[in-house]
Amino acid sequence: MVPRRQPPAYGVPCERVPSRRAALLVLIACCLFILLAGASHASSAAGLGPLADAPEWQRLVTLWHALLDHSSDLIYNRPRFDELVKDLDQADADLTALAERNLLPRQVTDDLRRLLHARYAYIRGHTYTTLYQVQMTAVESARSAASWVVELQLSVLRTAYPDADTKRDLIAAAEANLAYELNFLYHLDRFEAEGARRRLALKTKEDQGGTVDWPAFDADYQRRCTLLLEAYRTRRLPRARPVGDLLPFVGALTRSRPLPPAAAADLPRLDF
Repeated sequence: MVPRRQPPAYGVPCERVPSRRAALLVLIACCLFILLAGASHASSAAGLGPLADAPEWQRLVTLWHALLDHSSDLIYNRPRFDELVKDLDQADADLTALAERNLLPRQVTDDLRRLLHARYAYIRGHTYTTLYQVQMTAVESARSAASWVVELQLSVLRTAYPDADTKRDLIAAAEANLAYELNFLYHLDRFEAEGARRRLALKTKEDQGGTVDWPAFDADYQRRCTLLLEAYRTRRLPRARPVGDLLPFVGALTRSRPLPPAAAADLPRLDF
């Protein structure tokens, strides 16, 4: 009968004890390394790479959330909102710098710039308006409604992203709504830009002595406008590729958290 091996007395060395302890220490070290690496490179997981560590991007995150604070009524302070004009100027310079360093695609840079300015203009005219009655055309009303939905969905996403594991359905719905409204605003911008170009060309022709049928132009403009708004209402707008390229960066800005004020103040910036 083979005697059973007795466990060692407490404090007596055993060849198996150090090996288990060493394995445990290695495991703890690996876990700490993974946690630290995940904390310092969370941006890489989101597909941002070195972009998230750029001070220009961190300032964009701060401005993005400052606008969201005002649109969601988390902050209602007109003087503080007016001060964001300087941050918009800085954002223009930051976006240019990021594009020049190939950290952002040129098209995304231009679209982000337009979106930031459009958000600021919407909040100024919607949240901080001093008018009690506002008259709008059908196009202006549709733009205002879409901009309101954009701000609402950004607010929902900012709240839901930290709990992504339990709010997947909410996040998916908000992202889909956000994509649709941004897609409409893209088509609306192109429609109005085209209309402005056509009007300018006709005005130039008229100034040079040509004959212009302005009623026909206005009737055609209204017809096209009606078709666009009907496609928006019935959700038949074609998807614009630039919007699809922009959306991951909109999500990244919303998902990121601004630096504390003290740390943000240390970021190098241009003087205006």
